[in-house]
Amino acid sequence: MCIAQNKHTTTIEIENRVNVELIKKNKFCKGMKVGHHYRCINEIKNQKTINHAVDLLIEALNRITYWHIDTSEWLEKYRRELLEIRRNVEELSEKYNGIIYEFAKTINSLIKYIKRFEKKYVNISNEIRELISKIENGCIKIIVRESSNGTLYIVVKNKHITLKVNEPTLSKSKDITVVLYFENFRGIKVMVPDVIGKILEQKDEKTKELLKEIIEGLKIGFASSDELMYKYRYAAMETTKIRQMILWLLLYPGKTYVHINGIDVNKKSVAIRWFLVSSHNSLKNSIATLLSKAGINLAVPALYTAIVGDGNVDIKKLRIQLASKDISIWIPIIEKLGIRWRPSHGKITRISYYSSHAVELARLIVNTLQELHDLLNAVGEEKWVIINEIAKKELRRRGEAQVIVAGERFTVHTPNWRTVILMRRTKSSDMMNTITQKLKERYSNDALIYTHTYRDFIVIEIPIKTIINNNDGDVMIQIIKVLCKKIIKAKNEKIRKRLSKLLMKYINLFTEETVKEIRNSCQV
Repeated sequence: MCIAQNKHTTTIEIENRVNVELIKKNKFCKGMKVGHHYRCINEIKNQKTINHAVDLLIEALNRITYWHIDTSEWLEKYRRELLEIRRNVEELSEKYNGIIYEFAKTINSLIKYIKRFEKKYVNISNEIRELISKIENGCIKIIVRESSNGTLYIVVKNKHITLKVNEPTLSKSKDITVVLYFENFRGIKVMVPDVIGKILEQKDEKTKELLKEIIEGLKIGFASSDELMYKYRYAAMETTKIRQMILWLLLYPGKTYVHINGIDVNKKSVAIRWFLVSSHNSLKNSIATLLSKAGINLAVPALYTAIVGDGNVDIKKLRIQLASKDISIWIPIIEKLGIRWRPSHGKITRISYYSSHAVELARLIVNTLQELHDLLNAVGEEKWVIINEIAKKELRRRGEAQVIVAGERFTVHTPNWRTVILMRRTKSSDMMNTITQKLKERYSNDALIYTHTYRDFIVIEIPIKTIINNNDGDVMIQIIKVLCKKIIKAKNEKIRKRLSKLLMKYINLFTEETVKEIRNSCQV
């Protein structure tokens, strides 16, 4: 009989103490799913598959020990987050009266549930240590399921704990998913008050109809992404995001079953896995039909919650992205919006909005959900917060930093905010020759005009002294206007001061009256 050792080993890096050969002594077998469980069928003899499985297990064990999930310290952040949401919600009490306090009670139930989980976690963490020890000492059955493309799905069960390690098959990411499920911690039933219904009562008939359409859209978006269908009927959800969970609860008032059923152990974080079941019917089987008939007031909220579930928003890259296995259901929606987007194809298609198009979409989402701003801001769902930040960005239109020289468009660049260079890129040498010839005709054959290559492009550069030396007032006025726009849109005061200083170098070339007009328009 194999006895697991070091049951209460302190948390240290697995890779510094693991014995790979011992891990290989575990019984590796092909598995079959029976109900909610997996059964060992045939023992695996293929050494390549075993080695692959061992590599994945070592990565999983490294994560488990790195995040110290054999202690309950990491759970504190969830209670803090719920307390913050409760405070935000209670601040709306004056506007929405008693219904908000009822919802605060729902959040209190979740806080108490987490406290209960913390107490139970002493036993759970002991089982996690025992599971790790058994894997390390070759004392346990390891079920391995292999997909047609060679990716593995691993299941390891120990009493009430099940470790699942899964390689992605649909995304380009090489990051595996590691989840610890437990069976001996029960869920609770919470009563969610109809906060949105109370808001509807305070509105006129026209606004009521609008809000009903918006709520329907928010439900459809979730149904198309993270939502599940429980017992072929009820709307359910499994998520690791507390704020997403709170938003979902608001959409489905009434009795809801809430269960902490596992832990996601990611490379960058560790998170509680929440399982929710509402008493409402799911819209999952009606998504395509509902979206095909949707107007803007339903389509935009649906797009927002679909992004919450299966999307990505990035303030630095100025990008809003939705991942979908079936892009066809979203085509009618994105065409109605009329905002330019880019697809990226694969087994999962990503619908991406960049730069000014992301700003347009963010503004459309924020404006459409105007009536729910108080609630959405109180919940503070992560993607809603970032979408609001993107919506506040300046719309950058193509051509607003360009000037016309000899009938050709050049972009105004301010390297280090010390000088001005006009730049034009082209992939055609014939086009380069045509443009440089036009410039020589406008100025002279001796005019300073530079060309060089950058990646696949030929770059034509005109230094500002060429414009000044040739007294080209028309182009200088255009440059001044572009600098004005740059000053007004500067991200911070430091850049604004540098651009203002650069502008002052050139406006002295104009008459006193023109200088005054420029200074007023540029706010310098």
